[in-house]
Amino acid sequence: MRSLRNFWLFFIGSWIVYFFLLPLVSALKIYEIFPAIGFIGYGLMILLNLIAISECQKRYDYILVSISLIAIGAVASTDMIINKSTMISIWVEQWPSLTTELASDYVQILIILLNIFTGSIAAQGLFHGLNKRAFNKNYCD
Repeated sequence: MRSLRNFWLFFIGSWIVYFFLLPLVSALKIYEIFPAIGFIGYGLMILLNLIAISECQKRYDYILVSISLIAIGAVASTDMIINKSTMISIWVEQWPSLTTELASDYVQILIILLNIFTGSIAAQGLFHGLNKRAFNKNYCD
């Protein structure tokens, strides 16, 4: 029973991080001072979901975390696309040797890597969660 509680703790904790940081970062404009705050926030959400997936015991746990990872990937990608010009201008300002074109390419690479990572883990979790035989006690014996 303890693992089930841990699952919900980490799963809900990941979304609490998001709903706590979103207004805080937006209101205080922390990203202008510390541009990596988004990467840290989304990275923390993904990490908490990965810990939650390690605590999964039931089929719906895997499916729920997979849907969460898909949502995190979509939200983070959309956020990066919407704020791409702001991110690029901050990066170019902080690193004068970085060109606008190169910074734009870096943002595209980050979006692709984020989607590959979250998508592949979500696909594996969905596959496992939708596989009824994996949860059949006679199948594993």
